[in-house]
Amino acid sequence: MAKPKQANQPMTNIMKYRLNRVVALCLAVLLLYVGVRLFDASVVQADFYQEFAAKQQMSTQVINANRGSIYSTNMSILAQSATVWTVVLAPSIVKNDKVYVEIDSIPEGQKDTLAASLAGILESDQAKIRKRLDKDQRFVLIKSSLTDAQVKKIQDFSKQNSCVMLAKEAVAKGLSDILELDYDKVLEQAYRDNQYEVIKKKVEKTVADEVRKMISENGFTFISLIEDTKRYYPNNELASNVLGFTGTDNQGLYGIELEYDSILQGTNGKIVSATDGLGNTIPTSFEQKYDAVDGNSVVLTIDENIQRFAEKQVDEIVKLHDPSGGALAIVMDVDTGAILAMANSNNYDPNNPSTIFSDQLKETLAQAESENKSEDEISKVKSQLRSEQWSNKAIGWLYEPGSTFKVVTASAALETGAATLDSTYNCTGVLNVAGTNIHCNKRTGHGHLDFKGAIVNSCNPAFMTMGAKMGAHNFFDFFQKFGLTEGTGIDLPGEAQKSIYYTEDKLGPVELASASFGQTSAITPIQLITAVSSAVNGGYLMQPYLLKEVLDQDGNVLETTSPTVKRQVISEETSAKMRDCLEAMVENNKVAYVKGYRIGGKSGTSQKANQSKEHVSSFVGFAPADDPKIAVLVVADNPTVGSYYGSAVCGPAMSSIIKDTLSYMGISPQYSDEDLENMEESVPNLIGQTVTDAKNTLAKKSLNIKKIGDGDKVVDQMPRSGSIADGGTVIVYTETDSVAQKATVPNVIGLTPSEANQKLINAGLNVSLEGGSTTGSNVKVISQSVEEGKEVPVGTIVSIQYAVEVVD
Repeated sequence: MAKPKQANQPMTNIMKYRLNRVVALCLAVLLLYVGVRLFDASVVQADFYQEFAAKQQMSTQVINANRGSIYSTNMSILAQSATVWTVVLAPSIVKNDKVYVEIDSIPEGQKDTLAASLAGILESDQAKIRKRLDKDQRFVLIKSSLTDAQVKKIQDFSKQNSCVMLAKEAVAKGLSDILELDYDKVLEQAYRDNQYEVIKKKVEKTVADEVRKMISENGFTFISLIEDTKRYYPNNELASNVLGFTGTDNQGLYGIELEYDSILQGTNGKIVSATDGLGNTIPTSFEQKYDAVDGNSVVLTIDENIQRFAEKQVDEIVKLHDPSGGALAIVMDVDTGAILAMANSNNYDPNNPSTIFSDQLKETLAQAESENKSEDEISKVKSQLRSEQWSNKAIGWLYEPGSTFKVVTASAALETGAATLDSTYNCTGVLNVAGTNIHCNKRTGHGHLDFKGAIVNSCNPAFMTMGAKMGAHNFFDFFQKFGLTEGTGIDLPGEAQKSIYYTEDKLGPVELASASFGQTSAITPIQLITAVSSAVNGGYLMQPYLLKEVLDQDGNVLETTSPTVKRQVISEETSAKMRDCLEAMVENNKVAYVKGYRIGGKSGTSQKANQSKEHVSSFVGFAPADDPKIAVLVVADNPTVGSYYGSAVCGPAMSSIIKDTLSYMGISPQYSDEDLENMEESVPNLIGQTVTDAKNTLAKKSLNIKKIGDGDKVVDQMPRSGSIADGGTVIVYTETDSVAQKATVPNVIGLTPSEANQKLINAGLNVSLEGGSTTGSNVKVISQSVEEGKEVPVGTIVSIQYAVEVVD
C-alpha cells in the first residue's frame, strides 16, 4: 500500500534560495529608489527644498518703500506718497466660543432685559453682565469659553437680538462698519480657515486709528495693520494727463509716474523672522531686518500757475464751442524745449483715475446708459472712456495742422531760396496744379501779394507756389529737419512715433501742393509747437522735455536735464524774418492781439479727412515777438458751436495764455499810442465823497455819473470796482435805504464790439472788453460774463470777449 503524502512538506533549499534572492532584489530596488530620491532631494533639488523649508520656518514681512514725490518747477507738490495701512485678519485663530454685545445697537431701555436673557443662556451672574453693558466702548465681551450648547443658544438668540454676536460676527461687524465694506463678505473671510486674509488695503490714518481702538478695547490680536503707502495728488485734476497715476501696488501706470517709475519707486525692505509649524512668529532673538530705500523725487518743468492759465482757457473753449473731440494747449520755452504747461480738456482726477471725470465724457456715458445697453456694453463704453481720459492728446493724437503748418513751408522756402521777402504772388482764388484746381481760402482771390502778405492773408496758392519752387526733395528734406517724420522724444509715454505724410517719392505735384499749406500730412501737437519754436528761436530744433531735476531723499540734486539741440534747421537770419512776418499776421489782422505785448502767430483750420463737416481749429503763437520766450499752441477738435475757424475758436485762448504768462513772468506790457487810446478806465472808490467831488473824479477818467437819492454824499456805488470802457456810467447812491435799480442783461453774442457796447449801455449796464482790436466787420462777440435775461443792479459790469474770424 502506497504511503500517503504529507500536507505540509518542509521548504527545500532551492526554494529558500529563490525566496532569498527575490527578497534581496526587492530590498536592492527599494534602497536604489531611496538613494535616488535622497540624491534628488539633497543634490538635484537642494535649492528648492532649502527654500521650501525656509518658507515653513521663516516668515517675511515686506517694508514698503515710500515713492518719491513729483514737484512743479516752483517746488510745489504735484504728487506725493503718504503712509496708509492694510488691515489683515487671521481667521484661523479667531475662536468662536466668545459672545459679544454691540453697545450702540442695544434697543433703548432694553439693557436690563438683555442682561437677564444672557444670564439665563450663559448661566452667568446677571448683575455682572448688566454692569458690562454700561461700558463706554463699541463691543463688550460678555463671556468666553462657551460650551457647544451655549454657542447654539447664542446663535438662535442673536437672530432676534442683532446686538448679540459671536466673536467672528463681532469682528466682521466692526471691520465692515469701520472700513465701509460689505458685512457678508467680511464675515465669509472671518469663517475661512486661513492664517492671513487681507480685509482692506490703503486705509488712511483716521480709519486705521478706529481699527486700532477696536483691537485695543476687545483684545482682537488676530487683527493687524501693516504699513503701506498711498499716492496723493493734492491738486486733483491739474496736469493729470502729464502726471499719470499709480496702481494699487504703487507702480506707475501712466504719464510721468510711468516714465520715471524706476526713479520714483525705490526698493522695498523686509523683516525675516522664525516661525513655528503653525506659522506663528517665535519670540526668539532671530530676526533680520532689511531697511527699505525710499524712491527719489523728480522736479518737472511744469509751472503750476501757467498750467492753470492753460487749463482755464481749454475749459473756456469747451464751454463756448463744445468741440466733440475736446481741446488742448501746450506752453513751451522756445529756447530750451521745456514744457511749461500741457492741458487736455478730457482730464481726470488721478486720486480716483477710474472715475469718468470731464463733463463731455460723462455725457457720453449717460447717453450710453440711456440706450438700455447691456452691462457688458456699458462696461466696454466705460473702458473706452477711461482710456480716452488717461491718454494725452497733446502727444499721441495725429491731426492735419492746416495753416499753422505754413510756418514750416515759409521757413523752408526762405532757407532754400525758393522765396525771399520780395517774392510776389498773384492769387486769383484758384490754382491749377497738374490739371487739378485747388482753391484758396478766399475764393475771390487775394490779388497781388508779397511774401509777408502771403503769410498775413494765409494764401493757399502762394504757399503752393513756394512748395513747387522748392520741389519734392527740398520740401521733404525740411519736413524731416523740422522733426515731423518721427516722435520728438519727449519724456512721456504714449507719444505717437509715426506721422502720416507723403515720402519724397510719393510727392507728386498735387500732393506737394496740398502738403505745402498743411493738408494731407498728420502730425502731433507736440511736433507742431516744437517745429514752430525752432522757426522763431534762431532756427534750433529742441527736444521737448519735462524732467528738470532728480532729487534724493534729502533734497540733494542728483541729476539735472540740460536742453538738447537736435540740429539747426534754419539760419538766425531766416528765423528773424519769420518772427517779423508772423508778428505782422497778428498785428495786421488784429487776431489774438494783446495790448502792450508783441505777439506773433498763425491760425489754422483743417477739414478732417473723409469728414466733410468736421474741422480742427488751432492757433500757434509766440511772444514777445522780437525776443521770444514762450510758444503757445491751442487746438480744438471739431468745434460744434459757433465758428470753427482757428482764429475765432483758439485765438482768444492763445492770447489769454500769453498775456497771463508774460505778466506772471514779470514781462511788463509796453503800450503803443493806439493801445493807450483804447485803454479801459478803472472804477475809483467814491464812497464818502460828495456828489460834486465824485462827478469831478469820474470826469477825469471820461466816465459818467448817475445819482440815485436826495443826499449829498455817496454811500454806495455800482460798480464798486473793476474796469469799464470809456464813456461808462457809475451809479452813485446817496441814501442808505435807496433801492438798487435793476437792469435786464441782453444777448450780445454775435454782435460787433461796438454794437454790443451800445446795446449794454442802453440797458443801463457797463462794458468791459476782452480781446484785441474792436474794429472790423469780422470781429464778433463770442461770450458775455452775465447770461441773457438775468436781472442785475444798474451799472453792473458785463465783460464781453470778442474774436477776429480770419478764414485760413
